[in-house]
Amino acid sequence: MSLFTQPLGHTAAQAQLAQLLAQGKFPHAVLLHGPQGVGKATLARWLAARLICGPAGEAGRNPLTPNKASPLWAQLQAGSCPDFHVLTVPEKKKSIGVEEVRSLLETLLRSSEHARVVVVDALDDITPDAANTLLKTLEEPRPGIYFLLVCHHLSAVLPTIKSRCRLLKLGVLTDAETSAVLAAQGADLADTALAKGRPGVWLGLTAAQKAALQGLRQGVLPSATTPALLRLLQQHLATLPPSYAVAQTYAALSKLQDQQDRLNLPASLVHEQALGLTEPFLRPHAD
Repeated sequence: MSLFTQPLGHTAAQAQLAQLLAQGKFPHAVLLHGPQGVGKATLARWLAARLICGPAGEAGRNPLTPNKASPLWAQLQAGSCPDFHVLTVPEKKKSIGVEEVRSLLETLLRSSEHARVVVVDALDDITPDAANTLLKTLEEPRPGIYFLLVCHHLSAVLPTIKSRCRLLKLGVLTDAETSAVLAAQGADLADTALAKGRPGVWLGLTAAQKAALQGLRQGVLPSATTPALLRLLQQHLATLPPSYAVAQTYAALSKLQDQQDRLNLPASLVHEQALGLTEPFLRPHAD
């Protein structure tokens, strides 16, 4: 499936972006923030294609639709466009480090006749040193270079980075939009309620993880051996009504994950603690 597909939902955000393009006031950096799995990266890639290829120019078209007749569109589809860059966690690493940012910035030193776009997916995964290195470029933007930053937790982003970007919030999808995303991916439409408006998260789970998450919604604790258990427990908490206790527990699970990574703690020990923290929030709730 193409990495550049028209995003579903987020009508207001898309209209705002289209207006900025029409007015010739598109900022050098846009920060798309909101829950994980709602299509922020999809929108960022689609917008990148529009910036690089130009508008479709056909009557009635969405203003964000790229010109698919452009040779650059074919290059984007083939993964060979020199003007499109994605900054993400490298394979076998857990974060985006300084080396990855510096390597990208060196690539951007070359000239180009077209707009160049960098998608950062996601700012949540960048180290503090790497974030500060990226900040220097955002403070001194060069013409024709655009940064589209994806972020799941805005509170974790450096205030100096936020101040250099146009912030755009994306919320969860409606059931109809969620079903459309699942259908496009060939997934079971019966999973719409379980996806809770975040189809990207649901589609990324294994069958065992989906079963564990479904069990949590029915008030059943999963096994301590469930892969990526802490992430699943956080996803369960994210479906509950917001409260201080839920937020505290979510943060505690993040701290446990950080301790496990830094101290190389046994997964069994960490998972037992995580299950204990989450157990008070196991109350079956209707879809």
